[in-house]
Amino acid sequence: MLTVTKSTVTAILRWASEHPEVEVCGLVWASERPGAFRQTVHPLPNIHPKPQNYYRTAPKDVREAFELMDEQGGEPLAWYHSHPSGKPDPSVEDMLGAMNTGMHYLIAYPDKELAAKMRGDLFREGPPWRISAWECISTGVLVEAEYEVQG
Repeated sequence: MLTVTKSTVTAILRWASEHPEVEVCGLVWASERPGAFRQTVHPLPNIHPKPQNYYRTAPKDVREAFELMDEQGGEPLAWYHSHPSGKPDPSVEDMLGAMNTGMHYLIAYPDKELAAKMRGDLFREGPPWRISAWECISTGVLVEAEYEVQG
């Protein structure tokens, strides 16, 4: 089971909700030090020509993120991106790009159904965002994964 910290979830959801017009993306890594467990959320630029519907990262940006992770003594935990459309499941493009690296895939999405059920002043700035978690069991095959939030 994937364990993510509350601050990781908060950072991803904040980034996605602040940029609801495009798919945001990035990397999450975990670092353990004596007496401390920390996760880092590292946004990456979405270079896709249609960022409102798709995401793509530049190899240079990914390499630099992994170099920073190595400098900080981290281990890769998950890739994340958002689906501004509200779809919590991976798209066909997400499946085609999924690789079995041992990392999870997190998708942030606005929960429009919940917002519709809870109409009123509560969601004046838009619907609440949620995260779905996915595990790649084989190249191109993502299955829903359980995750827990700590702290």
